[in-house]
Amino acid sequence: MREFLIIFILLTGTLNLEAETTYEKYLKDHNFSQDNTITLSYEALFLLYLYKEDCDPNILKKGEECLNLIIEKQKENGEITNEPNVNPKLYTGVGVWALSLGYSITGKEKYRDHALKGGDFLIEEIERWKKAYPIDCPDERNRNARHEGNMRNSLENYCYSCPNDWGLICAGLGNIVYYTGKRGKYYDYAVLLGETLYRMQLRNGAWYDGYALKIPTRWDISCHY
Repeated sequence: MREFLIIFILLTGTLNLEAETTYEKYLKDHNFSQDNTITLSYEALFLLYLYKEDCDPNILKKGEECLNLIIEKQKENGEITNEPNVNPKLYTGVGVWALSLGYSITGKEKYRDHALKGGDFLIEEIERWKKAYPIDCPDERNRNARHEGNMRNSLENYCYSCPNDWGLICAGLGNIVYYTGKRGKYYDYAVLLGETLYRMQLRNGAWYDGYALKIPTRWDISCHY
């Protein structure tokens, strides 16, 4: 549950005294090497954004500790995870975001290089996904999306895709562009996923969970994407 605490503090925008006390307690004697990859990525994001606010070198040191552990977990193909039975797209998307931010703050090229390596993996995943699944879906609930069931590719198909995946991949690729200055394919695929999420959005502003052909309960509507 630690990652949810980190996300909550990160998204508050400003740190009040209570939040400050919370993160100080969290960081005290914490062993980051015991955390899984996605927790490390959210920890790195929290610490690096916090450093940008107060410029405490100890906070930056902790943030870089997380980044270096992320790099250790990155596979040769760019995937950022070492846990079995997890979705590598989610983990890599957040990890790439953290590494890109780390590069923008420190200027250390290793963070940029590993972010780009992760970005290449994400782009390959997108292309594999488009080829692996059909555009059509037998469930008429796809028509509730903005695309009204007229899907351009399988990325927009609720039967086989999930907005949460595309959102975190888009965040990873978009932050490569924003923080490293690299555009090209990273920009193009970030835009592709942004358009995908726009077209998948329901009339009420939310999204379905996705992967609904295999997991029927995921026709439930979620707003957190």
